[in-house]
Amino acid sequence: MLPSNAETGQDDPAVRARAERIIRRSVEGIAEPVRELAAMGLVPSARVEVRTHDMPPSFKLYVINHAEAFFGLYSVIDNRVSIDGTPTVIRDVLGKDSTLFHFTDTDGDTSISREFIEQAQQWFDTRWDTIAQEYPL
Repeated sequence: MLPSNAETGQDDPAVRARAERIIRRSVEGIAEPVRELAAMGLVPSARVEVRTHDMPPSFKLYVINHAEAFFGLYSVIDNRVSIDGTPTVIRDVLGKDSTLFHFTDTDGDTSISREFIEQAQQWFDTRWDTIAQEYPL
């Protein structure tokens, strides 16, 4: 299970709560500017919908307009963090510094990019439509 307490390898409510705070900050960091664009009239309309699932992340994937994809693998690391003021070693994924690989459907017929983008979108859609649950904003 990730993230977890690195010393025990077990689920830890404090580690889970820390991860939830990070998720909440990330979601709000996207949702709030989108809402502001609509409120300022800079876009005709805007909607943010977030869903989550219980699988730990292994990579990051951005698919843009079915035409481009950025893909980066996460490493599993032991990381010393402060939880409720106590230094704690957690086992977690590190995605912040992942190398992103770029795929575009204009790379030519001999490229795997178009197929990768299609499969990445299909992968996302199947999770969104089946196991993902609404994340309250």
